[in-house]
Amino acid sequence: MPHRSSVIAVVLLLLSSSAALAEGLILPRSEMKTDRPRLLLRPGETDLAVTLDRLAEIPRDAEFNQVLERMRGDGDAAALAMAWRLTGDTGAADRAIERLRAMASPERPDSFAVYFRLRTAALAYDWLYGYDGFTDEVRAEVRANLEPLARYGTTRGHGHIFHNYIWKSAGATALWAMAIAGEDEAANDLFDTMRVRLNDGLYPGMRYLRGEYGESPGYWTLYNVFPCALSVLAAQSAFEVDLVSKIRDEQGDWLARQFDGIMFTTLPNRRHITWGDIQGGGNGGVAHSVAWMFDAMAWATGSPAAVHWSNWLAERRGLRRLHRGFNLPFYFLYTRNLTAEPAEPPLGLLAGSIAGRGDPGGGFTVARSDWTDNATVVAFRCTNHYGDHNHWDQGSFFIYRNGHLATDPPLYRQTRGPQQATEGHNTLLIDGQGQRPVRGQHFGTLAEFKQNLTEGRMLDTGELLRHFDGDIALETADGPEGRGASASISTSVGQFAQAYPEGLVRRCVRQVTFIRPDRVVVIDWLAAPAGEELGEVAWQLILPGEPALDPAAGLIRAGNGPSHLLCWSAPAPVAPEAGPVLEDWHRAVYVYPAEEGRTERTLVHVMAVGDGPSPARPTAPVVTVSEDGRRVDVSVEPGRVFRFDGPPRTRGEEPFAVRYLEAGQDGD
Repeated sequence: MPHRSSVIAVVLLLLSSSAALAEGLILPRSEMKTDRPRLLLRPGETDLAVTLDRLAEIPRDAEFNQVLERMRGDGDAAALAMAWRLTGDTGAADRAIERLRAMASPERPDSFAVYFRLRTAALAYDWLYGYDGFTDEVRAEVRANLEPLARYGTTRGHGHIFHNYIWKSAGATALWAMAIAGEDEAANDLFDTMRVRLNDGLYPGMRYLRGEYGESPGYWTLYNVFPCALSVLAAQSAFEVDLVSKIRDEQGDWLARQFDGIMFTTLPNRRHITWGDIQGGGNGGVAHSVAWMFDAMAWATGSPAAVHWSNWLAERRGLRRLHRGFNLPFYFLYTRNLTAEPAEPPLGLLAGSIAGRGDPGGGFTVARSDWTDNATVVAFRCTNHYGDHNHWDQGSFFIYRNGHLATDPPLYRQTRGPQQATEGHNTLLIDGQGQRPVRGQHFGTLAEFKQNLTEGRMLDTGELLRHFDGDIALETADGPEGRGASASISTSVGQFAQAYPEGLVRRCVRQVTFIRPDRVVVIDWLAAPAGEELGEVAWQLILPGEPALDPAAGLIRAGNGPSHLLCWSAPAPVAPEAGPVLEDWHRAVYVYPAEEGRTERTLVHVMAVGDGPSPARPTAPVVTVSEDGRRVDVSVEPGRVFRFDGPPRTRGEEPFAVRYLEAGQDGD
C-alpha cells in the first residue's frame, strides 16, 4: 500500500494539472461549438470570428473577383472550399473533396508534411461541412488517410518548446484536431492530447518570451508565431471565447507583442533583421508569406499599427503578397474585413523584458528614425540562448539605412555553421576569445528550459538592464525645459559577461543609444574578475563591403552605395584594422591591448549615418570620459552634449541614465 504522503502528492499533482488546464486557453472539448463552420468562420452572429453573412457582404469588386479566380484555379483544398463558401460553386467543392481524399500520410513524414497538409485539410474539412457531397463516409475516409500524419504530429510536437519544427507540428495538428473533434473517439483523443500540449507546454513558452524571438526571425515568424496564432484564432472561433482579449488582459498581451516584433524587425526592404540563421528568398522576409496572418492579427486585435503595416505591404507588393494556395482564403476572411483606422506604429520597441521585471530578463530593441522607406533602423540584442538558429552574438547592434551598414552577415548554409561564431558580429572579443559555444534544443517544457538557465547557466547569455525610447528635455541653466528643446533618443543597456567563458570578464555592459535621426553612440563598461587584469579587447564592426580606414583619426568609413556609415573611436583615436570575415563581408576592428594593472576599461565609439558618399572632412565628435570611467560626455555636433552615466558610483545613483545638456554645462 503506498505511503499516505505519496498519495497526497499524487492527488495534489492531479489537482494542479487540472487547475492548469482549467486556466488554459483551449477549453475542454465539451465546450466546443457543434454547428459548422467553426474554424475562423461561424454561421451565426459573433464578433469572435468572421461570419458567413460578412463573407456574403464583401463587395464583389475587381480585386475580389481577381483573388476569387486565383482560388478557383488553385489546387489547394482550403482555397477551393472557400470558393464554394463564397459562391456556392459545387465544382469547387467537388475539387476540394478530391484534394482532401487524395491527401495521405507520406511514407516518411516530417514536420513540413504535418504543417502544410494538416492546416489545409483542417480548414477544408470544416468549411465543406454542409455540402451534400461531403458525406459521413468521405469524412471517415479522409480522417483515416490522415490519421498516421496526425499521430506523427502529436509525437513531433513534444520536443523543444522554442523550435520551429515543434510549433509547426503542434500548431497544424491542433488545427486538425479542432476540425475533426466530435467525429469519433480517435478524433476526440487527438483533440484532448493537443489541448494539453498547447495549454501546458507551448503557450506558456510564448507567454514567457514577451514578444521576443526563440528562433531567428525568418524561422520564428513563419513556423512558430503563425502556427501559434492560427491555433489561437481557430480555438477562439470554435469555442466562441475571446482568447485574444484573455491573452491581452491576463497574459501580458504576448500574441500582439509577437506581431509587433515581426513588424519592427522587418526592414524597409521587406527583409528581416539578420539575427541568427536567415533563409534566402521570400522566407527571409515578408515578400509573400506573411500578409495573410498579419491581416488576421490586425482584424483580431483591432490594432491601428497592424492595419498600417498591412496597408504598407499591400502598397508595395499588391496581390503578390498573397502568393497562392492556402494564403488566398485569408484575403476574404480578414483583409476585406479590416475596419480599424491605420496609424503609424511608435518609433521604438522592446521585445522581452528588463532584468528584475519578469521573465525572461532579456530581449531585443529596435528603433527607427521614421516609418518611411529610407528610414534608419538601429537594433540591439542581449538575451538568452533559445535554440541553434541563434548565434553567439550577445550585445550585438545592427544599423540599416537603404541597405545594411553595420550588420550580422545574412549568410546561412547550415545550422551550427561558421555564421554562429562571435567573430561575425558587432560585439566584443575578449582576450582573443568569443562568446562560449552554446547548444540548446531539447526542452519539452518551460520548466526544463528555465532549469537549464539556473543550473550551470548554460543558456543564460545576456540580460537587458535598461531601455528608454522617447524625448529627453534639454537641461539649461534656466532649468530642464528652459528653451523647450528636446532630443529624440532610443537607449538600451545589456549585460552579457555570462556569455563568455567563465573567469574571462566580470562586467561586460554595453549601452547603445540612437540619437535620432543619424547618430549612434556605443559605450562598453568592462571589468576583469576580482584580482585579475582585463585582457585585450577587440571591438568589432561588421560591414557590407571593404571599409576605408583613417588610422590617425581613428575613423572607419563604410557604405552600401546609397548610404554611408562613419565610426570613430573616442576619446582618443585608435587605429582600426580591417579584413574579410565571412565570404564577401568585412570586419573592422579597434583593438585595445591589455595593460599591466588595468582591471577596468570604458570604450566609446560614435557613429554617424548619412546618404551618398561620406564627407571628405567629417566633423569628429568630442568625447570626454571621467577619471573613473563611469561618466561619458559626447558632443555629436556643436551645442548638443549627451551625458551617459555608467555603473553607479554610489548607492542610490541612477545607472545608465542619459541627459541632454547645453555645451559647457557640467550637469551636476
